Amino acid sequence: MDKRKTVRIINDLLERANDLAVQLVESEARKMLRGHSNLDEFIMAMGSAFFTVKGGDIARDSICPYDRQYMKSFDEMLDDLNEQFKICGFPMRFTAYGEKITDW
Repeated sequence: MDKRKTVRIINDLLERANDLAVQLVESEARKMLRGHSNLDEFIMAMGSAFFTVKGGDIARDSICPYDRQYMKSFDEMLDDLNEQFKICGFPMRFTAYGEKITDW
């Protein structure tokens, strides 16, 4: 087998896996936002991820997934994906039904 071709295939698979990981985080975060009326927005970037609270201050009232028992499976998923893909470095923010913003 041609080494260059194999490397290209591996890189394509890794890129696709990374894209799927980002899609999964977005999908699960939107479910969390829709399922908990106190949550306003999901924000992830620079190695961290958190939810803002409606009417709250981002710096003071944000909720990290590891802080809440009802977010345990979401937090575990983030940990697994972050270990493999450094997913928390991918910038994105959105509300339950709003547009995903990746550049702010």
